[in-house]
Amino acid sequence: MRVLRGVKQQKRLKGIKLELLQWLVALLKPFRDETTELKANHYPTLPLVLPTSVALQEHCQPQLLDNVAQEAMRKRALKILCDTLKPTLKQKVATFLVPVYRHLVMIEDEDERKKIFDNVRTKINGQEATAAAEDEPDHQQEPEPDPQPPRKRLRRIGANFQKWKVSGTATKPDEVSAYLQDAPDVDIEDVFP
Repeated sequence: MRVLRGVKQQKRLKGIKLELLQWLVALLKPFRDETTELKANHYPTLPLVLPTSVALQEHCQPQLLDNVAQEAMRKRALKILCDTLKPTLKQKVATFLVPVYRHLVMIEDEDERKKIFDNVRTKINGQEATAAAEDEPDHQQEPEPDPQPPRKRLRRIGANFQKWKVSGTATKPDEVSAYLQDAPDVDIEDVFP
């Protein structure tokens, strides 16, 4: 309202219910908060895209006590969210690599989850083949690698994401399954020191 008063446009608010406007601000606040978190440059955010997307989709689901206007606004926000924030396979794999999210329970579609696990298996197999080829004797001296910069810390898991911290077991005896089965549930702070 202050903004509209400042430009002498407060008449635009006539006919708009203040309660609905306040509800809309509350609906959109998580979008602002999560956008700010994902834009951060002082900690890794790639693994947070998938949980953020799913949490915002859940936030936009119509609620039992919503009136017709609120339900329509939630559906519109959900459509815009689904059209604009589509986590890539790389972002999903990054989420998988965070130990507390390794089961990807936020993804309800079992086939989608399997696709991500298979992608990681393929990448591991490709790395093993590359490593085996590099282990062959080479008479050339390898240059010393540059020291790695210190890793940035991943932010603490928010309350929205706590429900996806579950453990389970895997059935296939490969490196991805072993990770799924044996990796300890560690705090994010321990993963990114």
